[in-house]
Amino acid sequence: MRRFARSLTGDASTADDLVQYTAEKALKAKAKFVGSGRYRSWLFTILYRTYLDEQMRFHKRGETSIEAAADIATAENAGAKMELQQTLLLLQKLPEELRATLTLIAVEGFTYQEVASMTDVPIGTVMSRLHRARAKLKDLMERKAGKTAHLRTIK
Repeated sequence: MRRFARSLTGDASTADDLVQYTAEKALKAKAKFVGSGRYRSWLFTILYRTYLDEQMRFHKRGETSIEAAADIATAENAGAKMELQQTLLLLQKLPEELRATLTLIAVEGFTYQEVASMTDVPIGTVMSRLHRARAKLKDLMERKAGKTAHLRTIK
């Protein structure tokens, strides 16, 4: 959940707050969880909808909660770390719904159907958003590098 929250917010501290708030909401609403569903999907749905609610509040006040991507401790060397940071910065330039769809499928490993349920959109919309997110990210990478970028599909 933290990884997804970080991809949405672009900030480790804000992501931690979002995960904490999600855990609190889930504990308060645990009686509402229907055992036939997947608990992990339910938690991610709460996290995503909480994020959207916060964005609406910030938008109404004319503020933004997304900051530049912070340092990534998991990268082995400086070159890989720099490339990862640049990719995360480009990912933050995607519209929120494209960024969320791409992250939920490519990073978190949810199915199209699960993402459709979480984001409350038809599965065709999920597929369309994923295609547009990949294309737009590739375009941003090409413009940044000044050449054709090759994205790998990770599953």
